[in-house]
Amino acid sequence: MPGSCPVVRRSVPDMLSGIAGFVRGRFGRAAGMAVGCAGYRDCRKSGRRPLFGGGRRIGCGTLFSDAFRPMCEIYAVRALFGPSDAWFCKKMGLPIARVCKIIYFCIEDIRYIVTYFKPLIANLMKKIVSLVAAACALAFVACDKPTESEPTLTVGSTSLTFEAVGSPAQNVGVTSNVEWKCTVAESAAAWLMAVKTDSGDGITVSVTDNGPEQRVGKITVEAVSAKVKAKEITVTQKAGEAEAVEFTLTPDKLEFVGESAPAQEVTVVLDGEGMTWKAAPEADGTWAHVEAGDGKFTVTVDDNPSTSPRATRIVVTPSDESVAAKSVTVTQNGKEIKPSLSVTMDPLECSFRYNDISVYRCNVEAVLTDWTAGTSDGAGNLVPWINLTVVNNDDEAYIGIGVDANDEPGAPERTGYVVITPTAEELEPITITVKQGGPTLSTLTGPVEITDMTNVICNVDFFPNTPEADGGDTRLSATWDMYIWGTGLEYDTSGWPYVYRGSGNRLKLSVYSTKIPHNDDNEYYLPDGEYTVVRNSDNQPNTITYGQDNLGVVDPIFPMGSWYFDTQNDAAVAQAPLAGGKMTVQRNGEVYTLTFDFTDDAGNAITGTCTATFNMTVTYNPPEPPLGGGGEDDGGVV
Repeated sequence: MPGSCPVVRRSVPDMLSGIAGFVRGRFGRAAGMAVGCAGYRDCRKSGRRPLFGGGRRIGCGTLFSDAFRPMCEIYAVRALFGPSDAWFCKKMGLPIARVCKIIYFCIEDIRYIVTYFKPLIANLMKKIVSLVAAACALAFVACDKPTESEPTLTVGSTSLTFEAVGSPAQNVGVTSNVEWKCTVAESAAAWLMAVKTDSGDGITVSVTDNGPEQRVGKITVEAVSAKVKAKEITVTQKAGEAEAVEFTLTPDKLEFVGESAPAQEVTVVLDGEGMTWKAAPEADGTWAHVEAGDGKFTVTVDDNPSTSPRATRIVVTPSDESVAAKSVTVTQNGKEIKPSLSVTMDPLECSFRYNDISVYRCNVEAVLTDWTAGTSDGAGNLVPWINLTVVNNDDEAYIGIGVDANDEPGAPERTGYVVITPTAEELEPITITVKQGGPTLSTLTGPVEITDMTNVICNVDFFPNTPEADGGDTRLSATWDMYIWGTGLEYDTSGWPYVYRGSGNRLKLSVYSTKIPHNDDNEYYLPDGEYTVVRNSDNQPNTITYGQDNLGVVDPIFPMGSWYFDTQNDAAVAQAPLAGGKMTVQRNGEVYTLTFDFTDDAGNAITGTCTATFNMTVTYNPPEPPLGGGGEDDGGVV
């Protein structure tokens, strides 16, 4: 009810009392003056003597009667000064008449003021009454419908710290004029609890015991429905002491030699319940290798290619992250430089054919030692048929190995040795085995007699006079490449290379004759006489070049030197190099008779005759005029 509202009971009387005091203060003194003035005016009308005697007059004539003097005096003085002021004037002997005269004019002025402002005063009083009524109404309304306050939410602390183990719960005060709640961050829900107090003015925060690492969680305090900023409390729990776990590596340092280092073992002791471990080299230790075993691991290392030492670590990591990893330091010495001697021949053996003219090159690499090379027959004797070329300087070091021909008919295979001896005493000599076969390129199983050869093609090359080194004598020669075959064969020149088709015997001869002079009649003949088979004709006239292979290969189409072939069904089934003997040439006009008396490298006789005309292709290079003649010859092919 409005009447029972404490606000009204306290505020309305105070308000009215204040208004009354205001009115009294403003208009009390003026009212007193008006009353005094009225009494003074009545004295004047009655003809009485004024209060202030002595024949003086205030205003016009006698204003007051004697009966009203005291009253007027009292009213006038009290209106302006109050009792104390009047008493003070009398005591001080002030001219009260003058004072009263002044008071009179003041009273007159007040009278006129009161008369003039009377309507205003009445209006002011109405407004005052209206204000009082409005204030009362406002007070009643305020009691019926109180003003809503702004929602607030504060927490007593925004951070808490707990010990790792056995830490008691802590309270945080919460002040709010709205309903609120508290929640724990999901990441900390396993160990952090926050509960609203029964009184609803705070939170009780507790934690479980912590492990060896510090942890931090968040509590959020927020209004249930009101729009007010949420508060956050940070909770930190200190790290506890890690459980003592025995974890050792024995040994914790390994040292390896630079090359061919043996494996080494490391024992691992880890007594944590259910714990396992793994071991691996660091990223820069790819040259170290680990193989784990039961309670240990084995470390092996690659050979160090450098002379500088190197190091890495093998890191052993327990499965429990609370137990720190440990490592084993691995160092390896640099490669030790020792005297050494090596060659580029593998295996240490070289083989030659009986007439092989090739040379094996064997490079020699020596470190901190010098060396020499020589031949041996295994009994300490030199081998004269092995030829050595030794080069040993700052730029290169090698041995050239060659052999003399082993072309004596029936000569057996022979063996010798090249021995490379280092000067460093701790090094052993290097021995290279040299083998050379006998003259066995021939595949004939016995002698051959040729009786059916009737076809001869000659490619004749002429060379200019060749001066000797001393600039004196000249050498004259012509090369005759002669292809001779029997009646069972056909020389097919339809494609390249030319081939022999059919079955029969054939010869290929490389013959040197005296140089044939150029002539205007284009008549060129192989001179009569004997032509002997030699190993190296050196372009000497009346010689036939020894038959050879080409790096172990015999080409039936383009053989080297002079050869015999037995061809069956377009293919050579037997072959024999001409290693000795001779050919006799007799010419009768355009017809030649060639008599063969050759032997192969196995000692088989190859004999027979051929009577035929020569189909010749003549080449001379460079062109030159005929000997003893004049004029120019443009050379060419006949």
